[in-house]
Amino acid sequence: MKIDIAASLKSQLDAVASSMAHYVQNAELYNSVAKAFESFDVGHTSVSSSLFYISLIGTADDLEAACKILRDLGLTPDKKEKGEAPTASWYNWFKGVPDNGPCVYLDFHSRVCRRVQVGTRMVEKPVYEIQCDNEDAEVAA
Repeated sequence: MKIDIAASLKSQLDAVASSMAHYVQNAELYNSVAKAFESFDVGHTSVSSSLFYISLIGTADDLEAACKILRDLGLTPDKKEKGEAPTASWYNWFKGVPDNGPCVYLDFHSRVCRRVQVGTRMVEKPVYEIQCDNEDAEVAA
């Protein structure tokens, strides 16, 4: 099968142009987020045309402040923000308007909370195996 190289190249360039247009459209928000997060301990970031990923390391107060910054910038959390129970890690999408607009993924890791074994628990669990009535039985497909 012969490939139309010109058409393939045009298709790829169109995709790149579309991606760049999304990035340019979202760059102002992404720059505002980056500036606002300068005082936090950020472990890793990555950006694409429609997503800004931030790995935040800190305390519950840092998480609360980061969520407030994202809300103040007009982003809406995808799920309820952290509850009262302590957590060693937490994540959430913060979405812009419209639904296909810019998105920030906040991945939080606590510097003060950690998973600790506090005991053991015995749980009865059913055990299953396959048994056939006789050796000549055919397996139905």
